[in-house]
Amino acid sequence: MVSAIVRLLYWKQMSDHFCTDNSPRMVCCITTEGFAALERVASNPTAARQRPRAPTHLFLAAAQRELAARFVWATTPRFEDANHEPHLRARASRLVSARPGDAVSLRVRPSDRDGDAVEVHWWRWDEADTYTGAIALDRASGSSTRFEIPTDAAAAQTIHVIAEATDDGAPALTRYEHFVVTIR
Repeated sequence: MVSAIVRLLYWKQMSDHFCTDNSPRMVCCITTEGFAALERVASNPTAARQRPRAPTHLFLAAAQRELAARFVWATTPRFEDANHEPHLRARASRLVSARPGDAVSLRVRPSDRDGDAVEVHWWRWDEADTYTGAIALDRASGSSTRFEIPTDAAAAQTIHVIAEATDDGAPALTRYEHFVVTIR
C-alpha cells in the first residue's frame, strides 16, 4: 500500500498529454531510480555534488516522504496503522552566540510517538552560513555534537547547524532543529 502511495507522489501534470476528453492526464515524472537518487542526497546531505543547487534540495526527499505519509494518513482508517513524524527538541536555545576559539555544544532530545527508532544526524548547512571557512563537528550522529568556532571567524558571521531526526517507519519521516551560531 505504501509503495503504491509513494508512486502517486511523483505524478506531474503534463500540458502536452491529454486524454480524449481533453482533461489533463497525469504522467509519472520520477522513476524508481530518481527516487533512489533523492534518498541518497537525503541520507548524506554534505556529500560533494556535481552541480550547485538551491538550498532547499537538502530537504527535498524528506518533504516527498512527508507527502507520502499524508497519503497514507488519508487512506488508513486507524491512527496506529500509519507512521507519524518523530519529535525533535533542542535542549537549549537554538540561537547561540560565541567568540572565535569557543567550543559550542548542541544537544537535542528525539522521540517518536509510534515507538519507532529515531536516528539523529548532524550537518552544517553551509548554503545558509555567512562564515565560509571549514568547521568540524565532533559527531555526525547522536543526540549531541560539538565544534570549535574557528579563530578566523569575524563578528556577526553565522554558522548554521542542522540536527536531522529520521524514524525507521514506512515511509521514514524526518524532523529538523536548526541552530544558528552568531560570532560575536
